[in-house]
Amino acid sequence: MIKKIAILGAITCSIAALFVALKFWGFPATAAVGLNWQPVIATISEETLGQLIEAHSDFLEPDEFNSILDSALAYEKDDLVLVDFNTERLCGRAGCLYVGFRRSTGEEILSSYLTVALPSGEPVIETTDRGYTLPCLIVRDVDEVDRTVTKSTFCYQSVDWVLENTEQTVIE
Repeated sequence: MIKKIAILGAITCSIAALFVALKFWGFPATAAVGLNWQPVIATISEETLGQLIEAHSDFLEPDEFNSILDSALAYEKDDLVLVDFNTERLCGRAGCLYVGFRRSTGEEILSSYLTVALPSGEPVIETTDRGYTLPCLIVRDVDEVDRTVTKSTFCYQSVDWVLENTEQTVIE
């Protein structure tokens, strides 16, 4: 009986530790695979981040800003800055919020909810150079019914992201 209580106690402690880890380290950073993501504050100002959060969320409490500031990640290449908010507070059925903007003008050019539940090692988003003024984006999505991962490449042309190609692979 004492052995069963000890085992249950150990399991309870492990589950509690997992919840504490998720609380302090944020939502699983699947996007962090592939790109050189940095803490957002190392890439953009708190003011800019605040404007992005305000533009995309009507339901956050003022005290939640610091939590998002601590968990958000950013990636910068050329004139493109991508922000992965990396928090369940900005996720829903469609995925988690990613925003992209031009460093030079501050113009927001991407706002999308992307699937973060991908097979291990599969990045949510990557960049590739195809000769355009901004890097192209390679975005992955999962169809759990068909058990496939769709990899789509989008390139920014003048005023919008244009789909250049799509590949599907079966999840093993």
